[in-house]
Amino acid sequence: MDINKDFIVEQLKKQIADYKAETKEEVVGKVIEIGDGIAKVSGLDDVMMSEMLEFENENGDKVNGVALNLEEAEVGTMILGDHKSIKEGDKVK
Repeated sequence: MDINKDFIVEQLKKQIADYKAETKEEVVGKVIEIGDGIAKVSGLDDVMMSEMLEFENENGDKVNGVALNLEEAEVGTMILGDHKSIKEGDKVK
C-alpha cells in the first residue's frame, strides 16, 4: 500500500470528526494543616459530613479520608491511610 499525504490528511480529518471530548467537573481543595491523622482542608464548601474525600500528594499517591468537622472556612478530616504521605498544600477531592 502506497501511503501519501492525501491519505494521511483524510485519516486525520476522520479522526478529528469522530472525536468526542469528555469533561468532568471536580471540586478540589487543599490541605492547610495536617497532624496525627487529622487534616484541616479548605476549598470544599459543599462537602457533607461523613463524605469520603481523596487526598493526592505531589507524587500522585492517593489516600482516603472522611469529612467530620464542617466549619465555615475549613473541613476537619480523618485520614484513613498513611497520613505521613500528606502535607500542607496537597490536593483534596
